[in-house]
Amino acid sequence: MKTAINTSGAGSLLMNARHYVVGFRTGTHGTLNGIAHPRPRFVAALVVAAWAAIGIGAFQKLYVTIHFQDTAALRAFWTEAPFRRIPGLRQLLLEAEARTKPGDRILLWTPHRPWQGGYGYAFRRAQYVLAGRDVIPLLDRARDVVDERNIDRATYVACWRECPPLQDFDVLWKSKDGTLLRRR
Repeated sequence: MKTAINTSGAGSLLMNARHYVVGFRTGTHGTLNGIAHPRPRFVAALVVAAWAAIGIGAFQKLYVTIHFQDTAALRAFWTEAPFRRIPGLRQLLLEAEARTKPGDRILLWTPHRPWQGGYGYAFRRAQYVLAGRDVIPLLDRARDVVDERNIDRATYVACWRECPPLQDFDVLWKSKDGTLLRRR
C-alpha cells in the first residue's frame, strides 16, 4: 500500500518544513528548539500595538464629556438645528400639525424663490414635520414658478412670516412665525 505523501523517514517532505511552535522549549538552558521561531509572538505584539494605536487615535473627548452635559439644552439645540436657515418655520409647522389631521392637504407658502434658493429647503422639512398630511408645493419644481393649480388643491395654507391675501381662505392661526389659513 502506497501513501500519497511520505511523512516519515529521512525522505519525508515534511521533515525540512519550518514549524512554528510557540513556547516549546528544550534542553537545560531553556532555549527554543531547533525548529521553533519567535516570529508569531512578534506578529501578535504588532497586532496588539496596532489595535491599541487605533483605539487611542479614535478616542474623542466627547465620549466622556457627553455624559456631563445639559441634555435638555443639547436636545433643544439638535431639534432646532435643521431649521436654522429659516427661523420660526419649525414652530409654524408644529402649529399646523396640531390644527390639522392626517390626510389634509397643506400648501406651504414661503417667500423663497427659486426652488433651490430656499423653498426646497423649507418644503423638505415641512414634509417631515407634517408626516401623514399631503404637503403641496407652491412652486413647480421644473419651471420654478408659482403653480396656481396647487392653491386650488389645498385645504390649508401654511405661510411662513407673511401670507398674501387669498380668496376662499380664513385665518385659523397667526403668530410672528407665520399664519395658517383654512379653506371656507
